[in-house]
Amino acid sequence: LWSKKMTLELDLNESQQEQVHDLILNKVNKQRERRANRPKERPSDTEIYNMKVDQLDEKIAMKKAMKSILTSEQFEIWEKKTKKKEHIKRKHLEQKKKYKK
Repeated sequence: LWSKKMTLELDLNESQQEQVHDLILNKVNKQRERRANRPKERPSDTEIYNMKVDQLDEKIAMKKAMKSILTSEQFEIWEKKTKKKEHIKRKHLEQKKKYKK
């Protein structure tokens, strides 16, 4: 579904669609694996740090891959949408924290 939406938003050609689809599948599989291996107890500070570093490494890899797949115009659009989604996600988390208090 995610790759189909990106195809519509970015006007991807067929080879781009396949590459983006493979990239997204890889990302989703990593997320599922991470969730399956998530510890039941709260991780230590160093474990949390390492998880965050891994997430940032994955974001960097995703950005590089998308930059190589997309044209410069498509990449700009994708980057704007990604930043907007992250901003919305951050706002949602902040509101969630307010209600917990």
